[in-house]
Amino acid sequence: MAVNSARALGQSPEVIAKAYNFYRACIYRWLKQYDEGGFEALESDMPPGAELLVTNERDAWLKQAVLNQSPVDFGYDTPLWTCHILVELLKNKFDVTASESTVRLHLKNVGLTFQKPEYHDIERDGQGIVYFLNIKFQRI
Repeated sequence: MAVNSARALGQSPEVIAKAYNFYRACIYRWLKQYDEGGFEALESDMPPGAELLVTNERDAWLKQAVLNQSPVDFGYDTPLWTCHILVELLKNKFDVTASESTVRLHLKNVGLTFQKPEYHDIERDGQGIVYFLNIKFQRI
């Protein structure tokens, strides 16, 4: 808008800088960029960011491991997957140090989410519980 005001409407760069409340050096830099390359030269580019730690290949490996294997297959003493275990496996297999939140994000991207397992007591005695609560507990 500032560059358009200066070039199309003929406003003074100093007046525009004061109206938009920024340093006048900014408007002169933008005008120079516009003069050299048009409005496309004013577009901001996102910084490239860090190199991906978990690539598509590693995403596929994570998904395959979680769906087709258990931590027991990798030497752990629990059958339940955790982000901590997956972080350790990525470090051991690919020599990649990723955070648990990164692993969680990548699992979500491949369509997997953590679920809390529900345990059911197969030896549960419903009548025994009722007896304990209503009779025995009352005497205690």
